[in-house]
Amino acid sequence: MKPIPSPKYEKELGILYYQTKTKGIGGKIRASYEDFVVKEVNVLNTYTSEGKYAYYELIKKGVDTLTALMMISKRLKIPMRYIGYAGLKDARALTYQLVSIPSKYKIPKHININNHVVLKFLGLGKFPLRKGMLQGNIFKLFIRDVSGIGIENRLSNVLHEIDESGGLYPFYGHQRFGTIRPNTHIVGKFLVKRKWEEAVTEIVGHPHPGESLRVREARRIFEETGEAREALKLFPKKYVYERIILKHLIRKPGNYFYALKKLPKFIIQFYIEAYQSFMFNKYVSKRIELDISPSTAVEGDMVVKNSEFTIVHTRVKIDPLREKILLPLIGYKTLKFDRNLREVLEEENVNIKEFLVKELNVGVEGGFRKTPMIIRNLDYVVFGRNVFLSFFLNKGYYATIFLREIMKNESVF
Repeated sequence: MKPIPSPKYEKELGILYYQTKTKGIGGKIRASYEDFVVKEVNVLNTYTSEGKYAYYELIKKGVDTLTALMMISKRLKIPMRYIGYAGLKDARALTYQLVSIPSKYKIPKHININNHVVLKFLGLGKFPLRKGMLQGNIFKLFIRDVSGIGIENRLSNVLHEIDESGGLYPFYGHQRFGTIRPNTHIVGKFLVKRKWEEAVTEIVGHPHPGESLRVREARRIFEETGEAREALKLFPKKYVYERIILKHLIRKPGNYFYALKKLPKFIIQFYIEAYQSFMFNKYVSKRIELDISPSTAVEGDMVVKNSEFTIVHTRVKIDPLREKILLPLIGYKTLKFDRNLREVLEEENVNIKEFLVKELNVGVEGGFRKTPMIIRNLDYVVFGRNVFLSFFLNKGYYATIFLREIMKNESVF
């Protein structure tokens, strides 16, 4: 049976198919920030009374992690490179995560940056946090206004299909590309292709219907007239990256490369990694087209078990609780190409060397992403037209990839 196609907005993110065939329950998520709660599970779970680094719980809502860190940096006058974090958390959620700050700054034990960003002191330790220093995340979510009859049966059938497949392919989720304005991968491709003006226009221009009238007008003015000064007047202060670009275009009109170089390096990296994620999604979609399940390794795939790596030579089902298949993340150091990966590169008209953007001093090496994604410690309750879910995902996996299979909505939830 052919896979069920995704709605248009997901196809634009490289997510071309659903992985289950049971009809979804519909509904809405994120009716409030408290409906989508994410709590980080860290590798650091004990603290001391002394050490070079202070650990804080960052509690935020309505703000993405990088923007929250920029707010903290500005408020506390600490260079952002000294603020450590383990993972990125969604903006449209209430999230709890760990950050580290050198203890020499002697900041207060409780800091209310604003109504949406708060720091609570946990203790001291020897090491700064780095990306990836977490086990995963606990999610507690409400799906509101689910539709139709037999909700519990449909939900149960979807979960059974996922179990039969050994889990889910780990697509990169919607928030990786921007939940309101999903275009980070488009910016990334322009950067990879050295199209500086197009990258700037994609960041600052292109109004999106999900944004406020004021922001849409700012984007329209810039896109249609190139008038940086007038657009800058309209962008609210929280639009940090748009404002950085516009301020430098005022200094050097038409010098788009100069404006891009003034962005923080981690943001340029973030855009390029988003394009890498888009290409991974397309790659996974091709495996689904070929009816390869998330826990099935085919000839040429690499499988890891107990830190031992094996190349398989025939189609084989793995034990997803003990083994993982390593799927390729494209980058300038990618060495191994299968037919599907070559097709993605041809479709995108890009080569691996372009992922090293020396002009901006950034690059994406490439690597691997483990499949399948397992939903652990799942619990759910159906009450009326609402569903409450609680579950754990290992680091790097997206709850929305699980939720889309349950809901199967025709528009962004």
